[in-house]
Amino acid sequence: MHLGRPEQRRIGSRIRSSVTVEVDGRSEVWWFEVERRWSGQLDRGNAAFLPLAALVAAVRGEDLSIDGPVDPLQREGLDRASERYSGWWGFRPPAVRSLGTEPVGPGGADRALLFSRGVDSSAELASSVLGESAAFDLVVTVAGVDALQSPAVSAARTRRTCAAAEALGLPCIVVTTNLRDVADGHLDWDRSHGAVFAGAGLLLGGRLGEFVLSQAVAAATERRRDRPYGVHRDLIGAWSTSGTRVSPGDPMRDRVDKVAQVLRVPELAGAVQVCWESDRVGNCGRCEKCCGTATALAVLGRSEVVDEWFDTPLRSEVVRRLPTPDPTRPGALAEVLDRLARVAGTGGDPVLIELDEAWSERAARSTSGARAGLAGFDPAMRLRSSGPSPDGPSVRLSGPLGWGEGATPLHLDVAERDRLMERARGAGRPVPWCQVDRLSPESARVAGTLADLRPGGLVALVEVNSPTVTVDAVRRMLEQATIRVWSSAAAHLEAVPLIESLQFGCVPIQVSTRVADVRRGLPEWAHVLVADPDELALGWPDEEHLDAGWDAAVTLVAAGSARRDAVLAPSSESAWEVGW
Repeated sequence: MHLGRPEQRRIGSRIRSSVTVEVDGRSEVWWFEVERRWSGQLDRGNAAFLPLAALVAAVRGEDLSIDGPVDPLQREGLDRASERYSGWWGFRPPAVRSLGTEPVGPGGADRALLFSRGVDSSAELASSVLGESAAFDLVVTVAGVDALQSPAVSAARTRRTCAAAEALGLPCIVVTTNLRDVADGHLDWDRSHGAVFAGAGLLLGGRLGEFVLSQAVAAATERRRDRPYGVHRDLIGAWSTSGTRVSPGDPMRDRVDKVAQVLRVPELAGAVQVCWESDRVGNCGRCEKCCGTATALAVLGRSEVVDEWFDTPLRSEVVRRLPTPDPTRPGALAEVLDRLARVAGTGGDPVLIELDEAWSERAARSTSGARAGLAGFDPAMRLRSSGPSPDGPSVRLSGPLGWGEGATPLHLDVAERDRLMERARGAGRPVPWCQVDRLSPESARVAGTLADLRPGGLVALVEVNSPTVTVDAVRRMLEQATIRVWSSAAAHLEAVPLIESLQFGCVPIQVSTRVADVRRGLPEWAHVLVADPDELALGWPDEEHLDAGWDAAVTLVAAGSARRDAVLAPSSESAWEVGW
């Protein structure tokens, strides 16, 4: 991977700083833009592009060569960041080669905050306004990173962000970039956004002595996550230069305390923007982030604010319909729900009790592993049918079901296992692949990528608890397709879609944002069952690959069935815990 020399040029009323990047034999142009009035504040070197460049090189397992010198402090930091990527996500640390080292020009004296009007950055700004932390001289907001928003909505959101800052007497510098699109071509935004945002601050190195990125979760919550994310406090400082320090925000407040802090500053409370899933200027009130923030308001006893912040009232039935969460990634929502459980358990407020029950039921769909597959496969019913009698003991499914870190393998009874082992994969079918998946931004991105890579596939993205696609329709798709893919952010290979695919003769492939994490928990021969879009682009599965994938999936499911039978058959308990 090669990073060229940056250049700056005028485009209408704006100044663009850009660099040409050679990746896998093709050229990409990466750029930032600001209004011309800020042109004297810009760093003219490559510091703004290096955080993302080093990350992309690590993802791709390539070394990074750079035309021009690198700031010595940032050069050391890039090595530290690469070691983090390797330890966290299994990326290979790239060898970074440059034309020597040279300190960037002296940074400015100003202290700036990346400001999006989200709860995290709003709470950080509120603390500054209230005199509880160091003052900010200006804020920076980054446009062009709202993947699901139209240009008109994105522009309106940016105007509101600047208006909120200016109401507090702070200048707002708008940085526009294409680095979200660039990053999405190589890895998920959850891991790349910090590098993009840090670059926006480093671009303004001629003015900024410090650039603060607020933290998404408190330090106590961070210790519960099995996967660090793109603005982790142990990573942010590695992007600093000799002129501009990139710093994390307050590590102590959890999400509920942050909401309380924002409420103390009316200019910020009246402008909160947490929703990213809807194409609107305000907050939909129906997505996870909206419902979680509204729940924080309820915990604080400020339910009357919900109508001011959200387009939809907070209702327990909306919470129950939310897509199933990934239990391996506790974050800001976990902070809210922990507080909700404590408050609901100590008082008699029926609203909070009902909310707590709704969130718990929603979480149970994931942690129990009992959610039925989209073609009707229900692991709870399947295991229950193996008891001594049809009306006999039930089976508790503990934890996520699958193979790998934190997951419980799911096996079939002897008769079904034997039927599966006798089945051949569906070769010569008219549909090369199908994606049968839960509707989410990630599954939609996967669908678009696969359609570009291999025309002729079928896609069914199903809303949770919505009969948009019937079980019979899904079964017909699986019967006609050679491959069944689904998207996942879990750290394990998911059992329910894998077994369901095998039952209909499809080779299962989990398109994962965490390929390295999943493969670490699998035997090497099962690595063919998980891939990312880049791997599929480099080589679409041929017949040999499909045979290997089918054999690997059948082996995973069949292994351990004898032990399962030995555990279940003799038992006379009222319930069994499945965990082998």
